[in-house]
Amino acid sequence: RQTSHAWLSDHIHMAWRGPDIIVLDVLHDAYSCLVGAAEHIRISDAGNAVLAHADILDDLLHAGLITPRPPAIRRTSCPAPTKTLPLHQTTTVSRTLGVALNAVSGGLAFRGRTFAELAVPLPAAQDSQSCPQGFDRLQHQVSAFCMLLPWLPFQGQCLHRAFMLRRLLARRGLSVAWVFGVRTWPFMAHCWLQAGDTLVADDLDRVLGFTPILVV
Repeated sequence: RQTSHAWLSDHIHMAWRGPDIIVLDVLHDAYSCLVGAAEHIRISDAGNAVLAHADILDDLLHAGLITPRPPAIRRTSCPAPTKTLPLHQTTTVSRTLGVALNAVSGGLAFRGRTFAELAVPLPAAQDSQSCPQGFDRLQHQVSAFCMLLPWLPFQGQCLHRAFMLRRLLARRGLSVAWVFGVRTWPFMAHCWLQAGDTLVADDLDRVLGFTPILVV
């Protein structure tokens, strides 16, 4: 049968894991799994349209997963990480104090926000990690954050930790990608930060076990 295409709804993101498709509904902060659906639903190269038979598209449309209209947002992506950002073993008192103050204000900013309110794009930073100065500043800021992390109350929560570090870096004029990934059987979700193909403050082997489903 002939296939047709439709666009993913703005709040819907999908990831293909073997025979299955994982669905993330950002508005409701909910994951679901379309078991065996990868054989019948394909993703376009642009990453925002799906191709399937008309009857399957009708089911997806009624479920609110797709729309016949072009998307209102531009979806972003990033390369798979190939290396981890090296950290400095020492830092300055001023950087540590800056991280601590950001943690206090960031904790208040995190509290009470929905997932849709947290996972939003940030304004483009003026500094760039592609230049030596920007990369060096990134190392210093992340190192200070990681040194203070054992004294912060949220170190085991990847969502809170990534939100705080991304917020800190943005306030220092440094932009990173916030990547959300999934795996199946058993299902797990994880999020991390990247600067290009450089993983920031996470374990490379662990991250490579997840398939990205959302990048902001």
